[in-house]
Amino acid sequence: MTGASGPRTGLPAMRRFDPKRLWALVRKESLQAIRDPSTLLIAFALPVVLLLLFSYAVSLDVRAVRIGVVQESGSASAQSLAAAFAGTRYLDVTFAHDRREVAERVVSGSLRGFVVIPQDFEQRLAARGAQPLVQIIADGSQPNTANYVANYAQGVVQNWRGGLDGEIPRAAVTMEPRYWFNAELESRRAL
Repeated sequence: MTGASGPRTGLPAMRRFDPKRLWALVRKESLQAIRDPSTLLIAFALPVVLLLLFSYAVSLDVRAVRIGVVQESGSASAQSLAAAFAGTRYLDVTFAHDRREVAERVVSGSLRGFVVIPQDFEQRLAARGAQPLVQIIADGSQPNTANYVANYAQGVVQNWRGGLDGEIPRAAVTMEPRYWFNAELESRRAL
């Protein structure tokens, strides 16, 4: 059916913003909230409780990940690297001289992974990058924790290697991230 203004589609015309309708809606919802005190509780008290809970009771920071360090080499540089693993606050290190000791603990779940400092560690160190220095084995049943183990272990090795007397030449441009408002990267401050 057509009219003077064109074909009729049956759809209502788009309304423009009406401040009177908005005010009526705000007034209606305010009266409803006053009538039902549980609405005020949900609107104001619950967010404060959740903020406090997530800020102080829940922590997403990973600290003291339990790993093993298998020291197959008895050289001074291998001992220095093992001490570097023990010196980080992110890892809780258990030392061993045989892979089987720590492999059983990874299977049982008491360790999340282990690092092997091989017998030929001195030769690998002298080769300067021809072979990886250490082997990192992580429990893959928890993928996020396995990533933490791998990344923390790689970071410890890189920091240790950078501190050697014959320091590796650095690239012309190095990136150093700086976090202004949460320098420690604590999750409770981010929340």
